[in-house]
Amino acid sequence: MMTNNISKNKARLMVLSIFVIGFTAGALSMNLYQRLYPATPPKSGKPQEVIIKKMDTRLSLNAEQEARIKSILDETFEQYGEVRKEMEPKFKEYEPRFKEIRQKSRDRIRAELTDKQLPEFEKMIEEDDKRREEERQKH
Repeated sequence: MMTNNISKNKARLMVLSIFVIGFTAGALSMNLYQRLYPATPPKSGKPQEVIIKKMDTRLSLNAEQEARIKSILDETFEQYGEVRKEMEPKFKEYEPRFKEIRQKSRDRIRAELTDKQLPEFEKMIEEDDKRREEERQKH
C-alpha cells in the first residue's frame, strides 16, 4: 500500500513537472517570437508616438529612456512646427534649419541609449533618411 502511494505521488509530480516545462517552453518561445518578429508600429497618431513605439520595439527602451526620449521628440516637433510656420512660402531656405534640429535631436537621443542599442538606432536613422529622400523626390 505504501509503494502504491509513492507511485501515485511520483506520477503526480511527473505530470506537474511536464506541465510546468511545457508552460515555460511556450512562454519562452512567445518571447523569442515577439523579439524576432515585432509588431509593426501604428502609422497613425502623433509622429513622436509612432517613433517611440518603433524605438521601443527595436531597441527595448527602459522606462527612463522612453520618458526622456519622448520629451526630446516633443521639443523637436514643437521646433519643427515653429519653423514650418515661418517657412511655408520658402521651404528650401529653411531645410538646413530642419536638418540642424534633427541632428541635435538625434545626438540627444544617442546620449540616452546604451552601446547595445546604438547600432539599431543608426539603422533606424538610415531608413528614416532614405524614406525622407524618397518623399522629397516625389514632390
